[in-house]
Amino acid sequence: GMGGVGKTTLARKVYHKAATMFETKLWVHVSKDLRHLTMWSDGMFRKAETAEQQALLRSYLEGKKFLLVIDDVWGENVWDGRLEIQAQHGSPGSRVLVTTRDERVARRMGAIHLHRVKRMNEDDGWWLLRTRAFLEDSAGNMQDIGRRIVQKCNGLPLALKV
Repeated sequence: GMGGVGKTTLARKVYHKAATMFETKLWVHVSKDLRHLTMWSDGMFRKAETAEQQALLRSYLEGKKFLLVIDDVWGENVWDGRLEIQAQHGSPGSRVLVTTRDERVARRMGAIHLHRVKRMNEDDGWWLLRTRAFLEDSAGNMQDIGRRIVQKCNGLPLALKV
């Protein structure tokens, strides 16, 4: 899905809901230039050169049933030669969840199930804006203005929140 549509938010919800289903949960973000890899897991946060992080990543995943979230992937080369090898050392039932704007990237990474996050409809957008701005349901003339704002934000939750 496009930027601001809620891919990372959805992945975060899955990550937290799946807490009891996996021995290890790890959230990874690779910089666009592929030089830095940031990892989060159960209160641990670490950012370093990608090559250095690969060994650490393998130690977290090896022999364990894991959920690995790779967030905001811009190219399949994040997977090829960098993360794929480490992910192959997990136990059966391990899962990798990827967020990307480009469906081709997910397919090249071997995605089995694709979920396309769509933009919000106008009613849901109005609800989000109203909630964030602490407006009443029947906000009078504010509703007209609010719905115009929702239309200008084109159904993108991030734009509405900002």
